Amino acid sequence: MRELGFTDLRKGYWYLCRRVSTDSDITLNVHIAKDGHDWRIDVLDECFCQPYDYQYLLSVNPTLDYANNVADECEKWFRRLSEWGLLSGWHEGMYV
Repeated sequence: MRELGFTDLRKGYWYLCRRVSTDSDITLNVHIAKDGHDWRIDVLDECFCQPYDYQYLLSVNPTLDYANNVADECEKWFRRLSEWGLLSGWHEGMYV
């Protein structure tokens, strides 16, 4: 997991955090319990310390550039997680 960029600073969990916006304000955060009992994916707005729901924003305004760029970056990471064998059942455009 460390070779993939995960850390294990929180006891019992693997953690990956990646910037998914051009201004670095939005991050994709993946938490995986080492024993596999828990998984969490969050997209967070670091400026406001709250979730950034790019998928909802795109459902309201599909041409919103900022949200589309975040969506592209998130999907890139979802593809990687799938290729690494960590995320199964996900497909392009799936609501996460």
